[in-house]
Amino acid sequence: MRDTVRYRDARVLAAAKLVREVDRYMIDAGCRPIHISELCAHFSVGRRTLHRAFNEVVGISPIAFMRRKRLGDVHTVLLTGGSDATIKDVAIEHGFIELGRFAGAYRRLFGELPSQTLRRAQHR
Repeated sequence: MRDTVRYRDARVLAAAKLVREVDRYMIDAGCRPIHISELCAHFSVGRRTLHRAFNEVVGISPIAFMRRKRLGDVHTVLLTGGSDATIKDVAIEHGFIELGRFAGAYRRLFGELPSQTLRRAQHR
């Protein structure tokens, strides 16, 4: 029983370490597109290992994790309202090319369209 617990604890710690390292890699990559195969090659892990680690630690896939982080960054920029950049500019700066999909993902995550966030920030 103890060996099972130790194995599970070691696996969870290894998964958490991998997620932290991938997170740092994603930050360093900026807004450039990152493919799962790139992450697997860089960290010398298989696709299943990478997906399991993310699902175990944060409950979502690595790509969903990256998308949420980037959407969060866009949200922060729009909320600060200090930039003259358009929503399109901000989205593209954060790696979103397909603006319709971007707006849909943004709305699902934040419950409003990017234009509504910007409008709210401007009226403060």
